[in-house]
Amino acid sequence: MTTPQAGTASSTALVQAPARAPLAPVEAGAAALTAQVEARIKAQFFLARQFPRNWLDVRSRLLEAFARPILAEGAIYAKPIGDKKVEGLSIRFAEEAFRAMGNVTVETMLVSDDEDKRVYTVTGTDMETLASLPVSVVVTKQMERASTKAGDVILAERTNSRGLTTYVIKARSEDDYRSKEQALLQKARRDVILFLTPGDIKEECEAKIRQTVKNRDKADPQGAINRVAKLFYGVGVTTAEIEKFLGHPLAAMNEAELHVLRSLYNAIKEGEGTWADVIEAKLGTNTGADEPKGAGAKLGDLLKNTKKATEELAGAMAAAAAPASPAMLEYTRRRIVALLTQEARGTITAEDAEELRQLRMDSPELFPLK
Repeated sequence: MTTPQAGTASSTALVQAPARAPLAPVEAGAAALTAQVEARIKAQFFLARQFPRNWLDVRSRLLEAFARPILAEGAIYAKPIGDKKVEGLSIRFAEEAFRAMGNVTVETMLVSDDEDKRVYTVTGTDMETLASLPVSVVVTKQMERASTKAGDVILAERTNSRGLTTYVIKARSEDDYRSKEQALLQKARRDVILFLTPGDIKEECEAKIRQTVKNRDKADPQGAINRVAKLFYGVGVTTAEIEKFLGHPLAAMNEAELHVLRSLYNAIKEGEGTWADVIEAKLGTNTGADEPKGAGAKLGDLLKNTKKATEELAGAMAAAAAPASPAMLEYTRRRIVALLTQEARGTITAEDAEELRQLRMDSPELFPLK
C-alpha cells in the first residue's frame, strides 16, 4: 500500500463548490422592477377591497361633471361607419369616468418594436371585479407628405382629389409619428375604460351631455358660434376657412351646422384626421381607391354626408318643436308634480331640481315658472 506524497490531495478529500457569481446589473434591475410592480399591484388590490366604489356616487359625480358646458362640448365625437354617422363618448368622457370610478387601472405595455412598426397592448382592469380587457395597438412608422426630400424612403403614393400626388414615406425619426402614436394609444385607453363603465351610466351621461350643450346654445347662440370658432382656431383653422367650408358667414350658422362643426372638431381632436382632410373630402372623392386612406377617409365620409346630416338634424329639431301629444303632456305633468312634491319636502336632489326647472321651461302651459 502506497502512502500519499506530501502536498497531494487525498482521494477522500471534499471538493469545495465554486462561489455563486453575483447577478449581472441587468438581471438585478429586472428583478427589482418585477418586485416593484408586484408590490404595487398587491397594494391596488388591497385598497380596492378596503375602499370599494359606490356606483350611485360614481353616477352623481359624472352627472355633476357633465353639467359643465365646456366639458360636455368635448365629450361626444362623431365617426362615420358606412353611410351612417355614429356618435360616441370621447376620450374626454373616458378620462372623467376613470377619475370618478376609482379602483381601475389602465396599463400600456410595449410588446415589440422593429423597423416598420411598434406594437402595444393597452389593458384596463377593474381591481374590484377583476374584469379586464386587453387591446392591441399597432403604430406604423410612416407618414404622408405632399412632397419629398433627399433621403426619404417612399413606400407608396396616391393622387388626391386635386390631382396632386401624396407620398407615403418612412418616418425619419420618432418625432415624425409621435402624434399618431399618442392618438392611437389614447383611443385604446378610451375603449378599455368605456368597457369597464356600466351601460346605464353611459347612456344617462350621454343624455346629460346633450342637454347641457343644448341649454347653453339656446341661452347664448352667438356665444356658441364664437366658441366653435375659437376651438377651430386652436387647431390652426381660421374663421375665413370655416366660412368657406359652410358657404356663408359664420354669424348665419344654424343649430344643425353648429352640431356638424362640433362633430368635425371632436373627430380632429380624437385623431381621426385633419382640416386638410376635411377640405380634400369636400372638394371631391380621392382617386387613389386602391390605396389605404386611413383616418382621413373617415372625415371624408362624414363630409360627404354633411348636407344629409344637416337636413336630418334640422328635421329632428322641427319635430322636437312640434306640439307634444296629449299622452306626453300627461306624462310631463305627472313628472313635474312628483318633482314639486320632492321640492316641497326638501328631499329633491340637484339633478332632479335641474330637471324640474327644464321641464317647466319646456312646458310653461302646465306649471309656469314664477
